[in-house]
Amino acid sequence: MAIGAHTAVPLTPAGRPIPTHARQFGTTRTDSVDVALDQASRTERKEALHALAECTDRFRFDHAVRALEAALAQAWLAYGNILVLATQMALGPQPPAAGPDLTVYDQLLPQRGTLQ
Repeated sequence: MAIGAHTAVPLTPAGRPIPTHARQFGTTRTDSVDVALDQASRTERKEALHALAECTDRFRFDHAVRALEAALAQAWLAYGNILVLATQMALGPQPPAAGPDLTVYDQLLPQRGTLQ
C-alpha cells in the first residue's frame, strides 16, 4: 500500500498500483462496507469471519465468499449456516441420505388386516 498526503494506492504483490483512492479525513467513516454486515452484532460478525476462514481452509476462497454473500442476503450469519452453504456450493447437489433400515420393525409388527 502506497499512502501519500492525498492518495492511498493499493499495490499488487508485484508492486503495481491497482486503483487510486483519494484520502478522506474526519470523524465519520469513509469506508464502504456491506450494510447487512454493518447491522450484524459483533458476535455475528466474529462468527461470520470464523466461518469464512474455515470455509477457505476446507474449500476454496471463492466458495467461502459466495457462501458468506448468500448468508448475508438471507441474514443467516451463524457459523453453521455459512459452513453448510459453502459445502453445498463446493460439492454440488447431493442425493438425499438413505433412511434407517426398518425391516426389523416390519417383522415384529403384524401387517395390516392380519390382526384378529
